[in-house]
Amino acid sequence: MIRKQSNGEYVEYFDGLIDEVRIQSTARGVDWWKAQYLSMTDAFITFSDPSNDGTTGGGMSSGDLVTGQIAGGLDFDGTDDHVDLGNPSSFDFGTGNWTISGWFKGPLVPQRSIVANGGDDSGGIRWFLGVNDFSEMKLTCDDNSLKISTLGTTDVTDGSWHWGTAVRDGTTLRIYTDGTEENTNTCAAGYDLSGTSQRNAYIGAITNHSTGSLYKYMVGEIDEVRVASTARSADWIAAQYLSMTDKFIRWGIKIILWQEVDPY
Repeated sequence: MIRKQSNGEYVEYFDGLIDEVRIQSTARGVDWWKAQYLSMTDAFITFSDPSNDGTTGGGMSSGDLVTGQIAGGLDFDGTDDHVDLGNPSSFDFGTGNWTISGWFKGPLVPQRSIVANGGDDSGGIRWFLGVNDFSEMKLTCDDNSLKISTLGTTDVTDGSWHWGTAVRDGTTLRIYTDGTEENTNTCAAGYDLSGTSQRNAYIGAITNHSTGSLYKYMVGEIDEVRVASTARSADWIAAQYLSMTDKFIRWGIKIILWQEVDPY
């Protein structure tokens, strides 16, 4: 649409709808913008196969449905509450890359599981994302030959919502708290976690491989658990955290009206 302004100049104006204009004094990478697009269009890939639906266990009921960080979450009592995810082949990462993440509030006690697959303790093959004895994020991987732990540095047992993320990127293991990388560790290129299929995957617990029973029950709330068979970049993770906490800096728009004059 072409209009003539009061100073006599002709300007071509946009004719349509505009939303979410953002200006930042930094160069964002491709992963950052890709993550933003998927987040704002609800286009994240999720598991649509019914075999990947979780089943609540222990004493969980409709009363454990709570307001999460994003829409609804679940409240776990630390005694026997858990979600059984079954044994999907998509959770057997082998030697490939992956990203695991989840929002949680609490726990007020350490050494608790957010999401895990496989068997813990002697003879167990597993990956585990949870909280360690020092109230920090913890990623543990074990191929039954070498146990590797990567620890965060932030106290996450303060009763606030936190977002924990763990990444395997080739031979590097990374742990993030609230979108910020806090520590790394290394593993061999052939480090193989395909044996995690020995036990089911769970939200809020993990199997003790020696006894076959569940333990390390979560005390607190969990929301938005995600497992991806790709290594998300630091830009992707930072963008996701800001998007899910509404912390992007936004500029308001001041609309200036010009007198419309017929140019003909």
